[in-house]
Amino acid sequence: MNTEVKVFQKKLMENLENPARNKGFTYLILESGELLVAAMNLYKSIGYYVIPIYG
Repeated sequence: MNTEVKVFQKKLMENLENPARNKGFTYLILESGELLVAAMNLYKSIGYYVIPIYG
């Protein structure tokens, strides 16, 4: 994956996280799946981690 795509992905996540942070949220739970390898790698690369099934 090229650098421009990685920068875009991280900016996209920041644009999703910042409004929550500005409203006082201190954590987010993302629902994804192991088959979404690229998405899971992105989330892990910016500090998210896998938790047991939620909800």
